[in-house]
Amino acid sequence: MKKQLLIILMATILLATVFTGCTTTTNATTAPSSTNTQATNEFRIGALMPLSGDASGIGRSAQAALAVANDDINTYLATINSDTRICFVPLDTRTNPATAFDGLKALHAQGIQVVIGPATSENLNATWHYAFENNMVLVGYASTAPSLAIPNNNVFRLV
Repeated sequence: MKKQLLIILMATILLATVFTGCTTTTNATTAPSSTNTQATNEFRIGALMPLSGDASGIGRSAQAALAVANDDINTYLATINSDTRICFVPLDTRTNPATAFDGLKALHAQGIQVVIGPATSENLNATWHYAFENNMVLVGYASTAPSLAIPNNNVFRLV
């Protein structure tokens, strides 16, 4: 079971990485697809994305990528008769560090331990301490600040 979840997480990261570079605006959502309805185990993954504010283009691209990843991964899980499905829980950071921090705390309060984002270096800097202290994993998909290359933390930066 743990191996399946690791494969799911890695596929999600790969898909998010591939699609984050796209700039097409979309109204995609992370609503569950029909393949989600028969799952007995749900693996919830948070997503802190700048859906508004200065970096909203990055956030909309990430949202579209996660919608595709959600459907693809859950379709795959259904074809192998797994009773596990993934569900992304997106929150808008508004490209604001305080909002990103509040969003991370809200996801943690829901029991979510793995979070895609936040996107910007400034938002990631505002959240990584909390993630580390609470054993949460952050997957930063757009952060580029060298100052955030901190050894032995819970942040995986893809850029």
